[in-house]
Amino acid sequence: MLVRMTDRGIVVDAASVDAASPGRSVDADTPPEDVAAAGLPSAEPLVIRFASAGDGRGFTLARLLRTRWSYTGALRASGAIQVDQLFFLRRCGFDEFELPAQVDAETVRASLLRFQAAYQPVVNDPAVLRDWSSGGPE
Repeated sequence: MLVRMTDRGIVVDAASVDAASPGRSVDADTPPEDVAAAGLPSAEPLVIRFASAGDGRGFTLARLLRTRWSYTGALRASGAIQVDQLFFLRRCGFDEFELPAQVDAETVRASLLRFQAAYQPVVNDPAVLRDWSSGGPE
Protein backbone atom coordinates (compact mmCIF):
# COMPACT_ATOMS: atom_id res chain seq x y z
CA MET A 1 0.00 0.00 0.00
CA LEU A 2 1.26 3.47 -0.86
CA VAL A 3 0.07 6.45 1.19
CA ARG A 4 0.66 9.97 -0.16
CA MET A 5 0.13 13.34 1.45
CA THR A 6 -1.14 15.79 -1.16
CA ASP A 7 -2.80 19.19 -1.33
CA ARG A 8 -6.08 17.24 -1.38
CA GLY A 9 -5.21 15.42 1.84
CA ILE A 10 -4.36 11.79 2.52
CA VAL A 11 -4.43 9.54 -0.54
CA VAL A 12 -4.31 5.82 0.17
CA ASP A 13 -3.55 3.62 -2.82
CA ALA A 14 -4.39 0.07 -1.82
CA ALA A 15 -2.90 -1.19 -5.08
CA SER A 16 0.64 -2.45 -5.21
CA VAL A 17 3.50 -0.03 -4.71
CA ASP A 18 4.97 -1.52 -7.90
CA ALA A 19 2.81 0.82 -9.98
CA ALA A 20 4.31 3.89 -8.30
CA SER A 21 7.51 5.56 -9.38
CA PRO A 22 10.32 3.55 -7.77
CA GLY A 23 12.43 6.62 -7.03
CA ARG A 24 16.01 6.63 -5.83
CA SER A 25 16.60 4.60 -2.65
CA VAL A 26 19.00 5.24 0.20
CA ASP A 27 19.39 3.49 3.52
CA ALA A 28 18.35 5.37 6.65
CA ASP A 29 21.94 5.31 7.92
CA THR A 30 23.31 7.12 4.85
CA PRO A 31 24.93 10.43 5.83
CA PRO A 32 22.87 13.33 4.48
CA GLU A 33 26.00 14.86 2.92
CA ASP A 34 26.39 11.72 0.78
CA VAL A 35 22.75 11.84 -0.33
CA ALA A 36 23.02 15.51 -1.28
CA ALA A 37 26.37 15.03 -3.03
CA ALA A 38 24.87 12.32 -5.24
CA GLY A 39 22.19 14.79 -6.36
CA LEU A 40 18.67 15.08 -5.04
CA PRO A 41 15.95 13.88 -7.42
CA SER A 42 13.20 16.30 -8.36
CA ALA A 43 10.90 14.32 -10.65
CA GLU A 44 10.80 11.11 -8.63
CA PRO A 45 10.64 10.37 -4.90
CA LEU A 46 13.67 9.87 -2.72
CA VAL A 47 12.99 6.63 -0.86
CA ILE A 48 14.53 6.24 2.59
CA ARG A 49 14.66 2.57 3.63
CA PHE A 50 14.33 1.80 7.33
CA ALA A 51 16.10 -1.41 8.42
CA SER A 52 14.22 -1.56 11.72
CA ALA A 53 11.29 0.27 13.31
CA GLY A 54 13.51 1.38 16.19
CA ASP A 55 16.08 3.12 14.01
CA GLY A 56 15.56 6.88 14.14
CA ARG A 57 18.25 7.82 11.64
CA GLY A 58 15.75 7.96 8.77
CA PHE A 59 13.73 10.58 10.67
CA THR A 60 16.88 12.69 11.06
CA LEU A 61 17.92 12.17 7.44
CA ALA A 62 14.54 13.40 6.20
CA ARG A 63 14.58 16.43 8.48
CA LEU A 64 18.11 17.41 7.46
CA LEU A 65 17.36 17.03 3.75
CA ARG A 66 14.33 19.31 4.14
CA THR A 67 16.01 21.94 6.33
CA ARG A 68 19.72 22.04 5.41
CA TRP A 69 19.48 21.09 1.74
CA SER A 70 16.02 22.61 1.08
CA TYR A 71 14.86 19.42 -0.59
CA THR A 72 11.29 19.94 -1.84
CA GLY A 73 10.73 16.70 -3.76
CA ALA A 74 8.78 13.71 -2.48
CA LEU A 75 10.29 11.76 0.43
CA ARG A 76 9.03 8.19 0.82
CA ALA A 77 9.51 6.06 3.94
CA SER A 78 9.97 2.38 3.15
CA GLY A 79 10.90 -0.78 4.97
CA ALA A 80 10.36 -1.43 8.67
CA ILE A 81 8.00 1.42 9.50
CA GLN A 82 5.00 1.09 11.79
CA VAL A 83 1.58 2.70 11.36
CA ASP A 84 1.95 4.47 14.72
CA GLN A 85 5.07 6.23 13.38
CA LEU A 86 3.30 7.90 10.43
CA PHE A 87 2.41 11.12 12.24
CA PHE A 88 6.02 11.61 13.33
CA LEU A 89 7.42 10.60 9.94
CA ARG A 90 5.18 13.24 8.40
CA ARG A 91 6.42 15.89 10.82
CA CYS A 92 10.02 15.09 9.82
CA GLY A 93 9.24 15.75 6.16
CA PHE A 94 8.04 12.47 4.67
CA ASP A 95 5.07 12.76 2.35
CA GLU A 96 4.84 9.17 1.10
CA PHE A 97 4.80 5.89 3.01
CA GLU A 98 5.09 2.28 1.82
CA LEU A 99 3.07 -0.01 4.09
CA PRO A 100 2.13 -3.70 3.98
CA ALA A 101 -1.03 -4.40 1.97
CA GLN A 102 -2.85 -5.79 5.02
CA VAL A 103 -2.84 -2.40 6.79
CA ASP A 104 -6.33 -0.89 6.87
CA ALA A 105 -6.75 2.51 5.14
CA GLU A 106 -8.78 3.90 8.05
CA THR A 107 -6.04 2.92 10.49
CA VAL A 108 -3.58 4.87 8.34
CA ARG A 109 -5.80 7.97 8.31
CA ALA A 110 -6.38 7.74 12.06
CA SER A 111 -2.64 7.51 12.71
CA LEU A 112 -1.87 10.55 10.57
CA LEU A 113 -4.63 12.60 12.21
CA ARG A 114 -4.09 11.32 15.76
CA PHE A 115 -2.72 14.53 17.26
CA GLN A 116 -4.13 18.02 16.79
CA ALA A 117 -1.29 19.97 18.38
CA ALA A 118 2.45 19.58 18.73
CA TYR A 119 5.10 21.49 20.61
CA GLN A 120 8.13 20.92 18.41
CA PRO A 121 8.87 22.70 15.11
CA VAL A 122 7.76 20.76 12.06
CA VAL A 123 9.35 20.62 8.61
CA ASN A 124 6.17 19.99 6.61
CA ASP A 125 4.98 23.54 7.27
CA PRO A 126 6.42 26.11 4.81
CA ALA A 127 6.56 28.82 7.51
CA VAL A 128 8.83 26.63 9.62
CA LEU A 129 11.03 25.81 6.63
CA ARG A 130 11.50 29.55 6.02
CA ASP A 131 12.51 30.04 9.65
CA TRP A 132 15.05 27.22 9.57
CA SER A 133 16.56 28.25 6.22
CA SER A 134 17.54 31.58 7.79
CA GLY A 135 19.40 29.95 10.66
CA GLY A 136 16.57 28.81 12.91
CA PRO A 137 13.28 29.89 14.33
CA GLU A 138 13.10 33.13 16.28
